[in-house]
Amino acid sequence: MRSLIVTYVSLLGLLALTAGLSFIPMGMGNLIANLGIAVAKVVLIALVFMQLRSADSLTRTAAVTGLVWLALLFWLTLNDYLTRT
Repeated sequence: MRSLIVTYVSLLGLLALTAGLSFIPMGMGNLIANLGIAVAKVVLIALVFMQLRSADSLTRTAAVTGLVWLALLFWLTLNDYLTRT
């Protein structure tokens, strides 16, 4: 129960950090900071709430396969977008 509460508070802190950074004009730094915060949130959710830390290899393989599939779809969409005139 303690790890869930710590994770929840950490996610709320990252949310507050994201909201706070939206008021600071950093140019391209905002994008980089927000993407870094988003990755931290995803890792916390995957390891704690989805219990991938203690999952068997098949579950981990399914999670990685989902990420690879998502990356492929993003890449194909970006490729289509960049090649249009």
